[in-house]
Amino acid sequence: MAEATSQRTHATTAMKTLAIATIALASSALLVLPSAQDKTQKDGPLERLNVVERDLAQAKDKLAKQELELVDLRAWVSAQQGAAKAMQATLDESEKSGFTFGINPESRHALLRGWRSQLEAAGSEAKATPKVVAKGQAGARDKRP
Repeated sequence: MAEATSQRTHATTAMKTLAIATIALASSALLVLPSAQDKTQKDGPLERLNVVERDLAQAKDKLAKQELELVDLRAWVSAQQGAAKAMQATLDESEKSGFTFGINPESRHALLRGWRSQLEAAGSEAKATPKVVAKGQAGARDKRP
């Protein structure tokens, strides 16, 4: 009988120790958990802000590069307009010098008309700048008037 009582006492002591350990573990988890949530809540918006700032910086870099490309493109178009005007003058001088006379003069007149038409288009100012339509909308650009 004494042996049975000793086993019960040992079992009760083990249960008490287990209960105290469980309470201690639960208490420490409750103390740590709110601080972990606070860290996540504090870091979450900061991380998102950092991502947004990085994306904005990349967009600004891309825009700056595109603006430089636009300046280069405008310079090229201006040069093409100047070359078109010079070519018009060359064609006029060629025609006055007799280019269209000789064998099959009509083909030479047709050639000059085609060149002049092309040069007129290349040498003229752009009538309108195409508007870029937002992504997902129908059509990539508005049509020129």
